[in-house]
Amino acid sequence: MPISIAIIGGGFSGLACAFYLTQYHNVQVTLYEKKIIGAEASGLAAGLIHPFTGAHAKLNRFGLEGFHETVKLLNESSQFLKNSVAKFTKILRIATTQEQIQDYQLTANNYPTLTKWIDSTELKNSFPYLKGFGALEIANGWQVEPKLYMEGLWKICESRGAVIKYQKIDHVDELKNYHATIIAAGNGSDFLATNLKVAKNKGQILTCEATRDFILPIPLNSKAYLLKDEFRNQIIAGATFEKKFQNEKPDLDFAKKEIIPKIKAFFPKFNENASFLAKAAIRVSSPDHLPIAKLIDDKVWCLTAMGSKGLLYHAFYAKKLVQQIMQQNLID
Repeated sequence: MPISIAIIGGGFSGLACAFYLTQYHNVQVTLYEKKIIGAEASGLAAGLIHPFTGAHAKLNRFGLEGFHETVKLLNESSQFLKNSVAKFTKILRIATTQEQIQDYQLTANNYPTLTKWIDSTELKNSFPYLKGFGALEIANGWQVEPKLYMEGLWKICESRGAVIKYQKIDHVDELKNYHATIIAAGNGSDFLATNLKVAKNKGQILTCEATRDFILPIPLNSKAYLLKDEFRNQIIAGATFEKKFQNEKPDLDFAKKEIIPKIKAFFPKFNENASFLAKAAIRVSSPDHLPIAKLIDDKVWCLTAMGSKGLLYHAFYAKKLVQQIMQQNLID
């Protein structure tokens, strides 16, 4: 008898769960998405992935494991679509404060095969349009086109028999006939048990058309990030991290006020008068800033609280969660 599993949420986490579940021939996966694949925070992601995220550029916990597992899924998606969904790139983290100098140099010393410190002279010679005390060069980054990546993942799952239902689920009891349900909605704290400590935050990015004279050979990051998205021919600058917000809608004025000064601190010629669009999404985070992947109720599992590290962590944690679910259901 097939094991029937429902997944709520068609973003990075939900699709990764579907991918790993559909590797089992005795599993039938139904994905529930109220809008379209990647409609929420996953579709809004800038698309940068590397294992040294966070203010201090430390190697994230499970950072390398998460990075390598995501790269595997990027390759799977690209191969199925016969079209690249990501490209390999170096990433520069620009030091604009003394604290960043210390943090970035420490990381460069600790991980010399993955990163290196670029002093201010070399930075100025190589990137004369940048301003900073130096930079941490991350050698093993990727720039992803999120929606294309998710499209490929879903087509793989669909080819293995998964189905999608475009409808809103108000309560997990609506799915009680399934052997298991996975809540993989990045902003779905309303579904979660009250004893889970999660908090919603709002993230906004700015986008504008990439003009021919805009020179940016590799993505940049400091207290904000800036990249040229060649997949969509646009510039992306971000992001806000709003713990207090009145609504989920984009607020262009607020986003510009929060993001642009941070960009100009390391990219002085950034055109603050460009025709920007603001995009916003709600994310869930945990107190320790790590994802939550566990059983939360009878037959109900959750994979959430990715925060801003969805690309880095979704594949790794989804794989672990699916292994736990299958062990339980095979035993039962």
